[in-house]
Amino acid sequence: MEKITKESLSLLWQIISDPEFSLLSSKTKKLSLFDSLELDAQDDIRILSWLLNPNEGHGQHDLFIRALFSAVVEQQPLMAKTGLVSSLAERPLCAFQPHVGILAQTGTAAARLDLMLLDHGGRRGICLIRAEPAEVDEGRLHVRMAMHREWIAAHYPDWQWCCVVSGVWQANHGSRLEEFVCINDDWIVQTLDTLISAASISPQMEWVLRDLRYHVFGQWSTDYHPCFNGYEQTIRSLKSKHLSAIKSFESLGFHGSEISVVDCDPIQFYANTESDKSISFEEQCFIELWQTHYSTLMTLYYYDELALWEAALIDCFGQNIHIETWNNTLFLTHARFTDMALEQWPCYLEVTRFQSASGDSGHGSVDAVVNDEEYGFAPGKAMSGGRPDWRADAAEQKKEKRQTLMTLDESGLPDLVDRLKPWVRQMLAVLDGN
Repeated sequence: MEKITKESLSLLWQIISDPEFSLLSSKTKKLSLFDSLELDAQDDIRILSWLLNPNEGHGQHDLFIRALFSAVVEQQPLMAKTGLVSSLAERPLCAFQPHVGILAQTGTAAARLDLMLLDHGGRRGICLIRAEPAEVDEGRLHVRMAMHREWIAAHYPDWQWCCVVSGVWQANHGSRLEEFVCINDDWIVQTLDTLISAASISPQMEWVLRDLRYHVFGQWSTDYHPCFNGYEQTIRSLKSKHLSAIKSFESLGFHGSEISVVDCDPIQFYANTESDKSISFEEQCFIELWQTHYSTLMTLYYYDELALWEAALIDCFGQNIHIETWNNTLFLTHARFTDMALEQWPCYLEVTRFQSASGDSGHGSVDAVVNDEEYGFAPGKAMSGGRPDWRADAAEQKKEKRQTLMTLDESGLPDLVDRLKPWVRQMLAVLDGN
């Protein structure tokens, strides 16, 4: 690791003293306790128990149970013909009472059940399991599903049951235990969105539901609070101005540490460094500034470069292009293919950000590739005026559907978008003519 110098301190100060950095700092503050909590599946179950209890203080009666049944029927239409669903009009849903953590004895082992909503008078029940991604990948989910099934068979075999696994994004993990329907969290998010936008609930309850919507069941976004308006524009502008300085910090290490400053949060810093009176004035100032503004600096550092390139290309070509990003790759095509799946696009540009051999995220190269399935474009040839000609030697190029336009190392990245623009213009012109 390189030492922190006067130049390093100057670069850091330029970022922190930028007015947009203060603006970004105000937009990265934690407004909710949920920002600091790491909830697990059991926490989610307790929250679901509260939402699915028709008699609880959220005041929505059986709204969430009805939303749950709608999601189940949408995923498995045959469920609409079961006695349980048909009984919804005959017996009120408020008869369901949630129970979390019932102790289930299976053989010599004992475990807690997730959420059981039981209606003793109607002899019906809802079994809801909350799944974590790791459980799905490791096969542990099916063990838990079997345990719940065995408990139901042992205690209430003659009841009408609806068995659900919630939180599973792929809806085919219940194929081995067909009585379980696997759904994602869209039903909760959509119900919460409806309540928040309806303005028919108290301000206090709105913020409770808003927290659940953006911090528990749905993806966080700047819609959470008005203070986050303009967040994307601010962080894009700030990072584009200071990109080279931000990347230069990756090679810096605090005094006596081989850990890069960008990988050293305050806890790691105090755990891996020792007090040293010989520390330089520049490093002392750098440490103080870095630790004070660590959260905002890391938000800025980890903001995806692809988002910067996407914004610059959209600024240039507007609604004429359609862009999708996946991992470290940006895919660009004509706007007329917007409604098509990416694998169906007949032609597109593919820009991939590669890491260096050492794995450093901020170093490496970028490959720009044209993937042509239909038009026989020929990158590498030139028209009059030096512009790229996509049509030259079309028959020959038809055999090679993927052609590399350019490979840039770290020094070429600032000019990436400018270098891509001629290719994008030519691609749009050719596609507009077909």
